[in-house]
Amino acid sequence: VVATHSKVSSGINAEYGGAIECIELIMHTSDAWMPDKVVARSSYAWKSVYFYSRYRWMSDSSSEGATRQKICSQGDTKYWLKTTTSTKWWSGSDNLWVSITIHGSKGDTETGILDLKDFDDFESGHKDTYIFPGMKDVGHVSCITINARGTDGWLFTEISVFKYRIGDTPMLLATFVNHDNVWMDSNVHKFCKE
Repeated sequence: VVATHSKVSSGINAEYGGAIECIELIMHTSDAWMPDKVVARSSYAWKSVYFYSRYRWMSDSSSEGATRQKICSQGDTKYWLKTTTSTKWWSGSDNLWVSITIHGSKGDTETGILDLKDFDDFESGHKDTYIFPGMKDVGHVSCITINARGTDGWLFTEISVFKYRIGDTPMLLATFVNHDNVWMDSNVHKFCKE
């Protein structure tokens, strides 16, 4: 298991030689920490398994976050999300944590936090691409639900969902246009195909 915090331990629920399906993170420090994702790889399996925590703070102090967190793998599909931030005044954001649930004919899957490390994303007029491996294949995409957490609103014009196919370019599955100019700021909103 690869984790980016030095005072976290993990338990892996996997049979000998089996696939890693779930992990449990246990905090041993009062420093609050929000893991973005955990990538695990069994010595018996050739592929990495991805676990997304989706804005769940952790600490050994229950007032600052969960002391334990069990996270299970969703699947092995890789989705790309391309966001376009509006050019309207103050449409960009510097303090917002967004995850997206993709709804489809075979169920739902939720991304981790949309964040490009060491890059100023969600800027006015910019297009940003987020890649999430280890997701469930939801079939034909019908809707997305955006869960925004933070204090700085974000206004996007559109979000496109792509599915990655090995040896090929990403395939566009759906584009969701923000016709009603819904600002994302500590709220949840569902957008569906027209």
